[in-house]
Amino acid sequence: MKFLAQIPHDIAPTEGLHGPGPVGTPPTNIADLGEKIALIISTIIGLLSIIASLWFLFQIIMAGYAYMTAGGDKEKIHQASQKLTQSIIGLVIVILAIFLINLLGYILRIDFLDIPGALQKLTF
Repeated sequence: MKFLAQIPHDIAPTEGLHGPGPVGTPPTNIADLGEKIALIISTIIGLLSIIASLWFLFQIIMAGYAYMTAGGDKEKIHQASQKLTQSIIGLVIVILAIFLINLLGYILRIDFLDIPGALQKLTF
């Protein structure tokens, strides 16, 4: 009988780790300047979405901490609840923006978050 720690298993895939979309696996054979700019824009959109999501999650945690340490002070509780509400609204806005971009891309059959691929589909 072997314990779980004695069973050999891979920690990561043999072909390496790949992130979401063009942020994790950018193409290496881009020759056109327009495609390079499109890749940069797509990467920036992806990174800003991730950063915004992480920022609002951090703000939610900080608002919860401020709420717990308010000690019954009504002003501090009010400020913490406002910060919590604003953080949740910000996180919902980021998630809805990504959802709406994907929905619009699905309707128009263009992947806006993969701009180089979208440019290749638009060529006549």
